[in-house]
Amino acid sequence: MMLEDAYSLTIVAGSNSDEQTYNPYSKNGLFISPNIALWVLQTFDYPYSNCGEKYKVVGICDMPFILWVGRALGRNGGNSDKRLFSVLDEVVSRGLPINQSYEGFTAVHEAILFNNAVYLEYLLKNGGDTTVKTQRPNSELDKLNSYQFLEILKLKNKSGMVAVEEVLNRYREMPNKPFKQDF
Repeated sequence: MMLEDAYSLTIVAGSNSDEQTYNPYSKNGLFISPNIALWVLQTFDYPYSNCGEKYKVVGICDMPFILWVGRALGRNGGNSDKRLFSVLDEVVSRGLPINQSYEGFTAVHEAILFNNAVYLEYLLKNGGDTTVKTQRPNSELDKLNSYQFLEILKLKNKSGMVAVEEVLNRYREMPNKPFKQDF
């Protein structure tokens, strides 16, 4: 894996270091550890201004970086998610867009869609906007704010979205409530 951009470094930072080898001659080896990938993201500017060739080919270079990080959350849990939340802290501190849409959804919409209450609360505490509307023309999901989007998803998700709904309701009532990250 070429580590030429923030996208690739995020994949490594979010990997489960217990299941990866750092031997570059190994079939599944990484050149750097997840902690070093995080350090590079926190220390240097260059990864944020590059988009690797493989990502250009698949067309994700326009994806806001916060969405890329958010999509990686929850895959490996534990220390992986802690590192990814550190990447999110870096995204916020660098002033990268939080409310920018990609394929009709913002990071707040995706946190709701993926039923990730911790990510949602993080976004709301750091400037995520619940009033931005989805942009999915010719779909029942078009022009919905976060609360309306949740209501549509609740109808389709029979297992429930209680934690996400609690976060949205708490934010509606007390938007400055302190954020507590639990792992």
